[in-house]
Amino acid sequence: MNRNLFITLVVLIAILALGYPRVVRFFKSDNCLDQGGSWNYSSNNCRFSMGDENLIDGLSEVSWNTISENPEDFNGDTILISGKYTYIFENVRLSFGSNQIWVEGFDYDTIIVANFEERINGREVQIFGIFNSKDKGHLGQFLGTIEKSLYVTTK
Repeated sequence: MNRNLFITLVVLIAILALGYPRVVRFFKSDNCLDQGGSWNYSSNNCRFSMGDENLIDGLSEVSWNTISENPEDFNGDTILISGKYTYIFENVRLSFGSNQIWVEGFDYDTIIVANFEERINGREVQIFGIFNSKDKGHLGQFLGTIEKSLYVTTK
């Protein structure tokens, strides 16, 4: 009797050990989809995006070094840039190290995901939008402002 119980426990533990990662991934992906995101199975990551992804086809990202050296060179241009997105009262920014760009609001007509800003807060994002080097953001402490975000996605 003890041997059968032991074998049953070993088999049950093996099934749980092998199945646990799949069950966890299922619930994470289900939660992601419930929130309006899309699940990336290769990276096990929930992705939120807004806008038309086709807008960035063939574009190269602007490096933070380049834009921090001469932000005026990009004034009025549409830029594609990545960094950490922060959404806190009076502090909406994209940052990379000590460099920061103020981010104005998104085009709310194209936002499908409710509470989009909260869902991408603290995450690495890629933003394609119109850059204004003259508007230095809240308290004038930024390289400039992305005035209109045409496409935003989490990485």
